[in-house]
Amino acid sequence: MVALSVIAIDGIVLLVRGRKENLARLENAFSSEVPDASQIAEAFFQGLYAYGGWWSLNYMAEEMKNPSRNIPLTVMTALPAVTVFYLLVNISYLTVLTPKEIVSSVAVAVTWADKVIPAVAWIIPLSVAVSIFGALNSSMFTLGRLSYAGSQSGHLPVLISMLNVHCCTPAPAMIFSTIIASIFIIPSDLIALTNYFGFSVWLMIGLTCASLIVLRYREPNLHRPYKVFLPVAFVMVAISLFLVLAPIIWSPKGVGIMKGNIGSKTLICKTVN
Repeated sequence: MVALSVIAIDGIVLLVRGRKENLARLENAFSSEVPDASQIAEAFFQGLYAYGGWWSLNYMAEEMKNPSRNIPLTVMTALPAVTVFYLLVNISYLTVLTPKEIVSSVAVAVTWADKVIPAVAWIIPLSVAVSIFGALNSSMFTLGRLSYAGSQSGHLPVLISMLNVHCCTPAPAMIFSTIIASIFIIPSDLIALTNYFGFSVWLMIGLTCASLIVLRYREPNLHRPYKVFLPVAFVMVAISLFLVLAPIIWSPKGVGIMKGNIGSKTLICKTVN
């Protein structure tokens, strides 16, 4: 958050000064061809990944104090805060860098720092490393609980539901999740990995929201710690359908579905679960 604040404040200062070259970059920021449906879906995969904390929070509902109050409260406060910060940071990037520089940069924040604060540019990659460590810690913590709950429900081997006797940590579940994550990063293609992850996650989100709608009608009297406004579930299902179907129809390779002809037959290979 400190690094994002530095970038956002510097961007505001540069805009207030109103240099012509800074303002000119913003004027042409969106001058490009209209993307097709698969490109829009891929853009959503890339962007929504940054807002993924809201689903990590749900994994911890069992260990939360008063989840019926704290989960909605956290989502309603954290998401707007993240949105505002990311908006200011992207404005700052466009104030300093051209769209072509942003797309070609391996690490946009570092490229920005080299141009704006070269004397202390090392602060930004250090902050990114700290942020990644925090995000990884959170992901391991939550995904371990996901595998643990799945094992308790009989969806995974019973070994994964075992706890460490000294600290009650689901160590087997966390080791299992870490092994799976380590396999995923072997190709080292972050964009492709994010697309695969986004595709599979939004498929699961769509099915989850659809099941919520079904349960609302089949089990209207079921105890619910907090009740989701039903139109929100319908909107989420519609969004999920678009994000899942658009890449399959227009760009199947982008989500790991490859087609090839073998003799007179067509082989379809799915590389995502």
